[in-house]
Amino acid sequence: MAEAGEKSAPAARKPLRVLVVEDEAELMEFVVRYLEDAGYDVLQATDGMTGLQLARERDPDLILLDVMLPKLNGFTVSRLLKFDDQYKHIPIVMWTWKEEDADRQMGLYAGADVYIPKPFSVGRLLESITALIGPPPNAGDNHE
Repeated sequence: MAEAGEKSAPAARKPLRVLVVEDEAELMEFVVRYLEDAGYDVLQATDGMTGLQLARERDPDLILLDVMLPKLNGFTVSRLLKFDDQYKHIPIVMWTWKEEDADRQMGLYAGADVYIPKPFSVGRLLESITALIGPPPNAGDNHE
């Protein structure tokens, strides 16, 4: 126990885990590196079926979900998670080249919390993530 006047160390927060489901290798690499550098713990899947499995097994704090994916599209993955009481709490940021209003409405109907058309700014992406789950635990720390 800390003596009066001593500051105790703040309790360590668990890393916030983000699942990125994206089949474009270069975009995946860029986003994963960006999120890791920001302090998030990142899981990766390159198809909808693997993304769904990882979401169920690893309970991420947030999912970045492409729409056009092999095996299961993002709309289906989102619906399967959002209509399941065990996983509906996980925020989903859906991103896609499909930027028609009907596509956006379909994404939101499927349960996406945020729908971002590609190309997107990483600043907007990080703002969306922070708004949904907060900053990573080490935000504000000075790291080299």
